[in-house]
Amino acid sequence: EDFDLEFGDTLAGFEAKLMMALCQKRLGDAATALELCDDAIALRDRFDHDKKTGIYQVDPNAADVVSAAVLQKTLFLKDQNEHSKIVDVTKDYFATIPGALEAMQGKAVLAAQGDAYFMLGDSTAATAVAQKLIETDPKGFWGYRGQQLLSNLISVDRGGIGVEKVLKTAESLAGQGEYEKALQMCREVVLQ
Repeated sequence: EDFDLEFGDTLAGFEAKLMMALCQKRLGDAATALELCDDAIALRDRFDHDKKTGIYQVDPNAADVVSAAVLQKTLFLKDQNEHSKIVDVTKDYFATIPGALEAMQGKAVLAAQGDAYFMLGDSTAATAVAQKLIETDPKGFWGYRGQQLLSNLISVDRGGIGVEKVLKTAESLAGQGEYEKALQMCREVVLQ
């Protein structure tokens, strides 16, 4: 609390709230941990807010802190199996922060949203998120996470994914050396 009085209005102060949230979670106080995440997300309130679009004019450094806070909150909510709240938090983040995907944890927030949709059984939304991850980072880690999400959607038969998309994902996985996963996806296509 002394730190908050001294540095509360600085980026370091808002980042410290995330550290305190982790400590509270570790101590078993999930409610306080979530409140501290909300306090860190409230950094955006210190910037101009366009009431018409709902966008806060945060700078890139503030967007990084807000993205980290949103990600931390999604992780806490995931521990509580609050998947619909994860969707709400992530939708709010993407609707209110300019360049949200480019923030330090923006793609991780998107992946958390996709996982939440998957857990809620919303295959259409999960597929859209997976495709966006693949589009934004086609040969990187987040593209791979998008491919994993598509693979999970296929393997649990949450339907709606065409054969062409499945085979394209399998080809991409094979290109990354994930041969067993690619073969598994191809087998599933043949069995359908």
